[in-house]
Amino acid sequence: MSNENTPKEWAYEDLMSWLERWPDDWRLHAFRVIDDIPSGCLASYGAIAAMVNARTGHSIIARNVAWLRSELYGWVRGGDEDIRKLNLPLHRVAKAGDAKACGDSPETRADCRDRRERENEGFATNPRWWTG
Repeated sequence: MSNENTPKEWAYEDLMSWLERWPDDWRLHAFRVIDDIPSGCLASYGAIAAMVNARTGHSIIARNVAWLRSELYGWVRGGDEDIRKLNLPLHRVAKAGDAKACGDSPETRADCRDRRERENEGFATNPRWWTG
């Protein structure tokens, strides 16, 4: 996403191509785990990393998941209509114990997107932490 030659609008096919570039890569597996987080639940970066590691034998850490989430936010914000229709539950990924999004990046904190969406799903005040 940080490439200067990045088009202003990403297509869904571009996102999937980026994720599927290496079928055994942890990014595609983490994307699937994030997409599986049920409504009303939060998953920590570390829990997602642990699920990916258990399923695939990779050895990623929470920071890898945080990086991927940031990249996916870039795809969603700059993407075409098909990407926005994906409704990726990126707001359901949080720093462990941080249901109110206080530890989110300055960018996501500034637009309050995660906090609003977490409140809409009802887990900002009483979060249920999902572990797979």
